[in-house]
Amino acid sequence: MSGALARLRATYLSIGERLKALLAEYGILALVVWYAVFGLTLLVVAGLIELGLDWPWLDAKVGDAGTWLGAYLLAKLLTPLRFGVVAAVLPFAARLRRRFTGGLPAP
Repeated sequence: MSGALARLRATYLSIGERLKALLAEYGILALVVWYAVFGLTLLVVAGLIELGLDWPWLDAKVGDAGTWLGAYLLAKLLTPLRFGVVAAVLPFAARLRRRFTGGLPAP
């Protein structure tokens, strides 16, 4: 029974536990990819807002605070999706890192 519970618990890890597991497996590369994806998300959302993407609920919350505050709030709302993107991109990034470091394993 404990084996089944362990598998079930491993299947449904919290985001914090998943982040710790990614850091343990990929090290600093996980943080680099996380912040790169966050920066890209922030730039894309800010660009969409500047191009005229109109969300009345965002205007009600942010008001005249500016594009970057609205982009930051939307980027924070997209965190669960961003986590999935990072988890999908990270193995590829690790392979690229190994290729460009001469086949040395990632620390």
